[in-house]
Amino acid sequence: MDSGLDFLYKVDSFEELKDLADAGDKIAQYTIGLCYEEGIGTIKCPKLAFHYYELSAKQDSPNGLYYLARCYENGLGCKKSTEQAIHFYELASENKPVSSWSALANLYEKDIGCQESINKANFYHQKKFQYLINDDLDCPFVQVLIGHYYKEGRGVEKSLEKAFYYYSLAANQGHIYGYSKVAECYENGWGVEKSIESAMYYYELVTRKTDISTDKISCGLAYKSIIHLLWENRIDDQKLFFYVKRGLDEEFINNSIFYYVDILGKCFLEGIGCEKSIEKAIQVYELASKNNPEPSWYELANIYERI
Repeated sequence: MDSGLDFLYKVDSFEELKDLADAGDKIAQYTIGLCYEEGIGTIKCPKLAFHYYELSAKQDSPNGLYYLARCYENGLGCKKSTEQAIHFYELASENKPVSSWSALANLYEKDIGCQESINKANFYHQKKFQYLINDDLDCPFVQVLIGHYYKEGRGVEKSLEKAFYYYSLAANQGHIYGYSKVAECYENGWGVEKSIESAMYYYELVTRKTDISTDKISCGLAYKSIIHLLWENRIDDQKLFFYVKRGLDEEFINNSIFYYVDILGKCFLEGIGCEKSIEKAIQVYELASKNNPEPSWYELANIYERI
């Protein structure tokens, strides 16, 4: 099977890669298609991306077939065609099953208005689930995927208890998404007794174990969940202040989301987990007014009325 973007590391330049693609190398064709799609080493050009994916697909490259199908699904460099997308995803599924079956299930779910589409979506979910359950069950990524299928009841009978079991297997191997999913289960009581303390423990593992340079999103989501739990339950005000301030300062949390900025403002205003400071509360809301003027002005008005 072709090696995807790993191929980029075997050439010295975009021009060398293009020469290989133009000479008929199916891996180079699929890879340069991705370069044109994403603008890697060249300008973005959907039509050229489609062209090279098509060349690769004509040589039965699984990735070429898959990305050609995705072009037809989204109208990338070509006229959108669900029929063509389904055709090429089905061809790709012979050697690239999991991704192709997921794409096919999602396509049919978009047309969920009829029973035939529902049946087709369930059919591909079942194929993917059976493939995963017979795959490497020691792999934490596979464990998380199986947990997700049990949680959503896709391709298998819904079972929150089994979802929690597989998420826990992944978490026990130190998998970031495993930690996150186990935390969600404890937070919501999915397949396990609800426990805010246990949810906090696993969310905090995410913040400590995540490589921020490559996965800032996971860290940000964990920060948001921690802050929400601490704010709603008021179980540790010092920890609440630490996470909301660091989350905003380090931009793990987008400072345009007023909910979190408002919590920081109230911490300073009321001395929650920190020394009370009306001046710092005003600074927080004044900065927030750039992205959220009305709620920030409302809070500022209330502060000035008090003083």
